[in-house]
Amino acid sequence: RKNSKHRGFLDKSIANALNSIPITYFGTGEYTRDFVNVADVVNAFRLAGEKADSFNDKNFNIGTGIGTTLYEALMKIVSEVRIQTGIESELVQSDFPVESYDIEKRNQIANPELFMNRTGWSTSITLESGIDEG
Repeated sequence: RKNSKHRGFLDKSIANALNSIPITYFGTGEYTRDFVNVADVVNAFRLAGEKADSFNDKNFNIGTGIGTTLYEALMKIVSEVRIQTGIESELVQSDFPVESYDIEKRNQIANPELFMNRTGWSTSITLESGIDEG
């Protein structure tokens, strides 16, 4: 979805958990995503700008190369909020909304090896530490 209302899944889930608002996930929650921290992405763009003259390739994948199911990510959020604040959060399963796109029902793990090899870039922020900072 292009509008910001449906973006920032992890940030919104953390905010919901901190406010005792149930966190809803769709389907089984078993779709895998590659959660990369925005600070790591910014660093990748910086390196890309610095090394652009040496690139022959036009496309690179930026990500951690690590897959985490949506359910696992949400459970990490629930656990971290409970540890840091004592607030209990609830996960609620729901069917996918009718207006969902097929792309939402797939696995996505980036392969950043080409970019890493060309620039020396790597991620430095794990999903866990990103949630902890969130």
